[in-house]
Amino acid sequence: MSDAYLKTFIYVWPVTFVIALILFGVGFIFESLESWTLGLSFVLGSLITTMMMSANYRSFLKTNDPNRWVFITRRNYLLRYLIYGATLAFSFLNTNLEFLAVFGGLFTFKVTLLGLAIFSPKE
Repeated sequence: MSDAYLKTFIYVWPVTFVIALILFGVGFIFESLESWTLGLSFVLGSLITTMMMSANYRSFLKTNDPNRWVFITRRNYLLRYLIYGATLAFSFLNTNLEFLAVFGGLFTFKVTLLGLAIFSPKE
């Protein structure tokens, strides 16, 4: 795993906190939305994606056999996208959550990872 991937687990929480505060402010300004709903929905999406990436990382630590890596990768993708789908379905059906904020939260880990890969100094 790359150094940027491991650093992402540290930086994803401040990024999530800042974006959730911004969404809380947006919800507070536009009074048609409940202010806590946008931020909480975003945190839910970010929490799910960080949890799944952590499980992905830990599953590769368990084996040193390259022949099993293809199976592990396929299994992790299947499990990850099933959980993402269930989370999106839950947020769509639940009237207390904002679907688009949860959807955006699912991209937090990837966006943070790309930002670290692009802007971190190469060693």
